[in-house]
Amino acid sequence: MDSFAEISFLVSDHIEANLKFYLLGVLFAIPFIYFTRKWTVPLILYTIEICIYFAFMHIFIHALVGITAWFKTNSSIRALQKDGLPPDAVFWTTPMVKFWDKAAYDPLWVIYVEYAFMAVIIVLVLKFRPMHTQKPKPRFSIDGTKRGESEKDAMTVAKKYGSKRYADEWVKKPGKSARDVPGRKP
Repeated sequence: MDSFAEISFLVSDHIEANLKFYLLGVLFAIPFIYFTRKWTVPLILYTIEICIYFAFMHIFIHALVGITAWFKTNSSIRALQKDGLPPDAVFWTTPMVKFWDKAAYDPLWVIYVEYAFMAVIIVLVLKFRPMHTQKPKPRFSIDGTKRGESEKDAMTVAKKYGSKRYADEWVKKPGKSARDVPGRKP
């Protein structure tokens, strides 16, 4: 828990020291995101989704390395030393919070496994959940009237004359009902 507190104190101290720059960045970013929201909001949400997948993968690798180290140490058949551990005991570990620190990975190749999993996650997300920009609804219909007005007019006409008035004109062949089937018991 101390590493989480240490990170949060570092972040809060950095934000307090550079508060003017962060406020200036926010003042420019909010209008930019607002006016380009059709492209930026899906990109931001897509990035957050990928980061969540990365976090789950990192937690899984952290737990897997810990369980593997525990199993290797406890399944050794060599005689125990004075400290209660076998001579071939391993202390493999990965950092939970400072994942960018390569020196904190005990077998160094684990960080490269995480990089490979990150690449696989990105490829899978791009393949199965491609990013789509938002499509705004048109404000005007084909005849130039506003969408809301023409829909309201259509609803009033439908209420006045009945919604199924012209249904027979559009149907080429009338459909058979279940009652017209021979051999059906009433």
